[in-house]
Amino acid sequence: MKPSRSHTLQTRPSVHSSAPTADPGRIGLIGGTSEEAAQLSAASAVLQRSLERLTNLSDVRLLVSEVLTSIIEVAGADGGALLRYEPATRNLVLQSYVLDGLVLDMANNERLARKQEVMPAEKFPHWKDILGATDTFFAYNDCGVRPTLAELARSHGPMNSAGLALRRGDTIVGLLVLVYRLSVEIPAERILATRTLTRYAALVLELAWLADASREAAVIRAQAKAAEERAAELAKANAALSASIEMLTSFEDLPRFTSQILQEVIRASGAANGSVSLFDEVTDTLRRIAVYIDGEAVDLAAPAATALTQPFVLLPAAWRLLREARTGFWVDWETPSARPPELRDASAHVCAFTQRTGDRFAALLPLILHGATIGFLTLGFRSFTEERWPLVRELCGAYMHQLTLALQSERITESVKSTAIAEERNRLARDIHDTLAQALALIVMQLQRAESKLGPAWACAREPLDTVRQLAVEGLAEARRSVSMLRPPVTPHGLAQAVQEVADLVRGYYRGPLEVRVTGVSHALERSVEEELFAIAREALTNAARHSQASRIDVEVAYPDQRSVRVAVTDDGVGFDPEQPRNGRYGLVGMSERASRIGAALTLASEPGAGTEIVAVWPND
Repeated sequence: MKPSRSHTLQTRPSVHSSAPTADPGRIGLIGGTSEEAAQLSAASAVLQRSLERLTNLSDVRLLVSEVLTSIIEVAGADGGALLRYEPATRNLVLQSYVLDGLVLDMANNERLARKQEVMPAEKFPHWKDILGATDTFFAYNDCGVRPTLAELARSHGPMNSAGLALRRGDTIVGLLVLVYRLSVEIPAERILATRTLTRYAALVLELAWLADASREAAVIRAQAKAAEERAAELAKANAALSASIEMLTSFEDLPRFTSQILQEVIRASGAANGSVSLFDEVTDTLRRIAVYIDGEAVDLAAPAATALTQPFVLLPAAWRLLREARTGFWVDWETPSARPPELRDASAHVCAFTQRTGDRFAALLPLILHGATIGFLTLGFRSFTEERWPLVRELCGAYMHQLTLALQSERITESVKSTAIAEERNRLARDIHDTLAQALALIVMQLQRAESKLGPAWACAREPLDTVRQLAVEGLAEARRSVSMLRPPVTPHGLAQAVQEVADLVRGYYRGPLEVRVTGVSHALERSVEEELFAIAREALTNAARHSQASRIDVEVAYPDQRSVRVAVTDDGVGFDPEQPRNGRYGLVGMSERASRIGAALTLASEPGAGTEIVAVWPND
């Protein structure tokens, strides 16, 4: 807004003047004419239409520019402005501006509202004079309203103006300004015809203000309601957390405690289904330890839950997000753009859990222990929004912390138990070795010595003495076998079965054909031989699945005879040059060392673009 130029003209009761600019003063009616009656009739028709609009409109703010345009039409003006007066700040706020047919509706246009003109009422040209001219227009030079908008970049120059303070009773609610070209005299009779319309304008301004105030109050109420709901959710979560802490101090069954925590998380977050999965570093896989589907905890020991308890491998990109970002994420399986960038190309089938439950949305939150991701929580939702995610993450965070503490406690307990068992096994092994095995070994040695010294006399008692010696030899072998068996096997069901099981795990993330072929008749192997061959096969198979970009992988476990075994892993991937030095080939070095320990032959055949074959044969005859 720009202030009006100062006036030096004297006030006159009439606005009619031959001067190019209007003198400041009240506008009065010179005399009654038929033209006045026509103007009043036109004003009455406009008012009737406006009243009909008012009764049918849901938002009265839409009438602000309409009533201004109608007043300008009846008053024969070139333009005008309607401003709302704010008593608390004593400011005038531009609501609508019209000039030469251009209508700027600040009250209903967000772009214009951001540049809404606001100025102190005391600085408006002739404000006190306008207030003094009660229920009468006051004529002055220059409008005093100049919005700084691109639509009004062209200057229209100085104009004659007439201002009227809009009142509801004794309360000022706004200001109406009408503008005319300098070459046009302000028509008093047409301005006076707008009297009823100006009162209607005051009503519209007040109703618009009430509508704004009502909206602001509704927003405040909505915010207060949201705050109350959030406080209620947090209070409920705190109560549940207190109960979980009590359970944590005395829990004895980790699966049961995990299931209870999962149920509380689902209730607090509003999820439909959920599961907790833990990472196994030995097999590099995940396994679910608690599942909640359709309002019930799933008994993972039941035969019907076998599919849910199988080890699985998470999509590598998703697992990286959980291990690196550690903040969790949520996905919408029907809207790729609503997922993290790393998962936008993933199909819904990669999440077996939500595929089973039919949930469109899934939220995954990591379980962090000592800075490492040891598992994650999966929540399935029927509906979900970005705005809901921070609250869900906050509510679940405390529960996840309790679960992590329980897992840590369980791990410590298991570690202590395993250490105690290992110590007891070592003690038994030492006792057997130092007492029974040594005694049997001495018996065998003494019998051999006795045979050499007795000579022909040995023949008199050969049969019972040979029996004693045989029993001692067998007892010594059994004692040594018992010492070895005190250590649990890595391949409890044999080499071929162990290779089949690791292949099943690899199929969880390798999408090409993977065939395991067993030929010959399997036979028992020394435990050390069986475990090292299995480790070689596992390393070769996982390397092929993850790094070779192969379209097919073949694994063979062959028993050529009752003494030997051959393990081979072949892929048709990118291959490499074994002669070229390359950092990071620790797996190949490890396989070579394992083969060396058991006296097996390890061969590697590969070249760029021709795939890779790794073969281990035992014994190396």
